[in-house]
Amino acid sequence: MDGAIVTISLDDGRRDSFDCARALLKRYEIPSTINIVTQYVREGRLDDTLPEPPMSVEQVRMMAEDPLFEVAAHGHAHRNDWEDIALGRSELLEWLGKPAETQIGFASPGSGMTGDFIRENRTRLRNCGFRYVRTGLRIQTRPEWRLLARKAARIVHSRHLFAAAYADTLQSDMRDMTVYAVPVLRDTRLQQLLYLVDRAIERKQCCTLLFHSILPRGERAVCPAWCWEAERFEALLRALDAKRKAGNVRLMTTMQAYETMTHGE
Repeated sequence: MDGAIVTISLDDGRRDSFDCARALLKRYEIPSTINIVTQYVREGRLDDTLPEPPMSVEQVRMMAEDPLFEVAAHGHAHRNDWEDIALGRSELLEWLGKPAETQIGFASPGSGMTGDFIRENRTRLRNCGFRYVRTGLRIQTRPEWRLLARKAARIVHSRHLFAAAYADTLQSDMRDMTVYAVPVLRDTRLQQLLYLVDRAIERKQCCTLLFHSILPRGERAVCPAWCWEAERFEALLRALDAKRKAGNVRLMTTMQAYETMTHGE
């Protein structure tokens, strides 16, 4: 693989993904993946799990029609059981007017599916109509040290600790159907993300960044821990665009990254 691949993943189908993040992504022409919880979008709220306002079904369709975006499944009611997974996929395909046999991506709610579970259930997930599963990495090497590094990185904002803590999340291979993502929280710093991306560039790996709410400074989120300011998000996109123009990274949707890394395109 030449250089690094970076993907932006936005979870749940929150309205700010359409109102705020979408405009910035289009400004810099950066592809991204929107992972939709169908009950949340259809009913306007999902109890205390997703209290933020969601997109409308029409807005989901608009993003699916834009070649810059991939729309993937994220469950019906944000759960990881088979019934919820299947219902969320079928409802999403119905909204998008896609045939029932269409293969799409799936983002595991709360990163509840482990890599081992995905590998063990790969055939069943394929039969459910999923091309890949995006989840969070359960620490694979030196787990005690890396867990401590993650906690420390949130407090002291060290880019070196952050990169060390999430080094296992960078991928050279996705042939096991699994895409690992780095969760971006309110206290995650821009320089930490860019330093991790630079590590991916050095190693020619894929780095998937997972966001939730993107809001302008001063606009309050119901769940602020998962919110990132739009100004920081734009600064990240600007930096990624510069790295793309320098030939150091390729910016892709999750599906594009998965297909590239499994077929060597």
